[in-house]
Amino acid sequence: VITRPILVAKYPVTVGQWRKFVQASGYSACGDNWKSPGFQQADNHPVVNVSHDDAVAMAAWLTKTDRENHSLLTEAEWEYACRAGTTGPYVGTGKLDELGWYADNSVGKTHPVGQKKPNGFGLYDMHGNVWEWCSDFYDRDYYKHSPVENPTGPKVSLYGYRVLRGGSIYFPA
Repeated sequence: VITRPILVAKYPVTVGQWRKFVQASGYSACGDNWKSPGFQQADNHPVVNVSHDDAVAMAAWLTKTDRENHSLLTEAEWEYACRAGTTGPYVGTGKLDELGWYADNSVGKTHPVGQKKPNGFGLYDMHGNVWEWCSDFYDRDYYKHSPVENPTGPKVSLYGYRVLRGGSIYFPA
C-alpha cells in the first residue's frame, strides 16, 4: 500500500536529459559508458549503461537544481506506478506489444521514448526499452520483510544487488 503521493516522470530518462545533466553538473563518474556503441544516441532515446550510483547522482543534481525532492522510486512505488490500478500481467491493454519494447519486437535496438501506449497513469515505457533503477536493494522476499504501508525494502542486501524493473530490449516477455 502506497499512502504518500509520488511523482513519476512521464518517460524514462533520455539521452538528451542525461547529456544535459553531465554537461551542466560536470558529472564524470560514469565516463562515456552511456555513449555505448550499438545504442541509439538520439536525444529522444532512453539513456543506457547508467549505474545505480549514476542515477542517484542525477536525482541529487535535479534536487539541487530545482529545489524539489528527486529520488529513485522504491520497488513498491515502481510497481504501483507501473500497474496504475490494474492487476493483470501487463498494464493498459494487457498486450505487451502495444506497451513496450522487448526481445521479440525491438530488433535489439532502443526506440524513442513514448512510442508505445501509456499505462493508466499516462506513463510510458514501463514495460521494456530499458531497465529502470529502483532505490531498494534486492530481496527475494521483499514484501515478506517490508512493512505493508510504503515498503522500502532492506537497507542492505545479502545478494548485493539493487532492484531493476521494467525489462529491456534484450529480454523476452
